[in-house]
Amino acid sequence: MTSSPTRRSLRPCNASHRQSMSSVFPQELYDSVIDATRRDISTLKQCALTCRAWLPRSRYNLYFAPVIGSYSQLHKFSEALDATSENANLVRELVVSIPREVPASLADATLGPLADRVPRLYKLSIVQPPFEYPDRRKAIVVSPQTADWIVHMGTLTHVVLFDLLFSSFADFANIVDSLHHLTSLECISLQTDEQDAIVAGHRMSHVGSLDLQSLMVTGSWQEIPGITKLFKAANPRTLKHLTIDPCVAFNDDYNDFIETLPTYEALETLSFGNLFFPHGDSSMDLVDTIETALAAVPTSRLRRIRIDFTRAMNRSRFDIVETAEIMASALNASLIARPALAGLPVEVCVADYAESTSWWKSELRAALPALHERGAARLVVCDTWGQRESLLSLIRDLLRRERSS
Repeated sequence: MTSSPTRRSLRPCNASHRQSMSSVFPQELYDSVIDATRRDISTLKQCALTCRAWLPRSRYNLYFAPVIGSYSQLHKFSEALDATSENANLVRELVVSIPREVPASLADATLGPLADRVPRLYKLSIVQPPFEYPDRRKAIVVSPQTADWIVHMGTLTHVVLFDLLFSSFADFANIVDSLHHLTSLECISLQTDEQDAIVAGHRMSHVGSLDLQSLMVTGSWQEIPGITKLFKAANPRTLKHLTIDPCVAFNDDYNDFIETLPTYEALETLSFGNLFFPHGDSSMDLVDTIETALAAVPTSRLRRIRIDFTRAMNRSRFDIVETAEIMASALNASLIARPALAGLPVEVCVADYAESTSWWKSELRAALPALHERGAARLVVCDTWGQRESLLSLIRDLLRRERSS
């Protein structure tokens, strides 16, 4: 992340140039195309330096969702915020992505200085790089200080915690309890060293006290004992989207969850987000988990069921397709067994990166024959690679034309 381009580095748009731009395309179209390059920082920088008319939208996208993955990036980003307060006001989402070779203290170093500097931040993600192979990952240790920094980021409405190890369950509970505007929480492969008592008065200790609209809890629930407190604390009148891991083993936590599930009267989407792939006897656990959940889920407002593979893209095709076949069989049996679910679509969500465009649709559709025969299966492609590449190609053509005119 670098500082925003200075005005003296921009080529001003003279009158004839502005006229040629507006006569061909309205500024709104240019803005839309610039938006499509949000994840391509080098192209965004070129857009920012093209002319003054392109600078505001380019700067907006440069600072909307910065990703900090090293101390060098943190230093450059801090310098950019020091340059002008306008840059800090543009930050809405922050991703702290910590590779294995980078100390976990990067989270402290990032959140500490930024906690009071980004007044409009609404989404925070602390993750490991998406293509770090799961078997080689090591959970990021979240210090009590890191948890305390998050607690003080009171503008947050959306928090993503991926592959983190908390020293105690209370540190995790403090984060959830203190963020009073929190509406979306994603807990993926979390762990705690110990299960300690939650301080009296915490919202997580009261049924229905968290006004969450979206909740994801995937990974092994055995690694974070007490997680069912979170399910019980979710307000059944506000929770619309729920994602669980179908490979969780049957235990007291899962049984408590099944007792809570029927109370979610506002639920519109039930998703099965899979990170742990079944082998041998564990495939039967997956089937039993799905069938039990679908037997208990309330159907009054339910609109869809999802199989979510968007966070499992680093697994092999064989693992993903095999899991899809097992899950599809269990889903089809449950849809037949419970008439209230019979008309619901089953959406299979995938993230379509460059290396997967050629096989997602054909292989996954072939893995869902029973659902396809009933007309229930839908393949939902998120982050479409082909579409983004087409838009990037378009904006590069526009850049060449504008600079030559």
